[in-house]
Amino acid sequence: MRHLVLLSGGPDSALALKDVLTNTDDPVVVLHVSMIPGTANPHHPSRWEYELSAVRRLVDQLKTIRAFEIHYAKHIQENFVCLSDLLILAPYAAGLCNYYKDIEKIWTGDDLEQDDGAIDTAFKTIVMTAIFSKRNPTTNLNIEYCPIPGTNRSKQQIREQLGETLWYLSWSCRNPSIDARECGECESCLERKIVVKYPTKRKCSI
Repeated sequence: MRHLVLLSGGPDSALALKDVLTNTDDPVVVLHVSMIPGTANPHHPSRWEYELSAVRRLVDQLKTIRAFEIHYAKHIQENFVCLSDLLILAPYAAGLCNYYKDIEKIWTGDDLEQDDGAIDTAFKTIVMTAIFSKRNPTTNLNIEYCPIPGTNRSKQQIREQLGETLWYLSWSCRNPSIDARECGECESCLERKIVVKYPTKRKCSI
């Protein structure tokens, strides 16, 4: 069995990766896709850089648990479309499923806001459709998706299980300021604000 973890740079997916590395001995593949605004969509052009920086910090730290493979990709968003990031990631995940052929579990981050399973169902549909479009006959199709709807953890639980070092290395802000500080006002910042001990507006080193 091989695991695929979609790592965004946030604490939710960081905990998913930590769980897999800690609780299994199976091979692990990590995928990070940078969502880069195109010329027609300049909204918050620096967010992807901070997320990529966080991923690199998390990867360095988590490799102290055990080794894993990491793949980086770029998605250029030329037009503004109101899609969940998870749905944009689905074709990239499918590509790795076809490449490795033996991926049996795909891990995303916990999200209580999506605990009803609606986004998960759409994600699975896109993954399977994309796999079939370029499928190798030996690609495994019996894929399990984690977390299972109804088992997503709260931000407080995520922080406690992730640990202070990894929590601090992660990045959540969707609207970072020009001087590389968290906005402190977006949904992701407000979620962190409830459980953090350090000042909300951090400065990020890219």
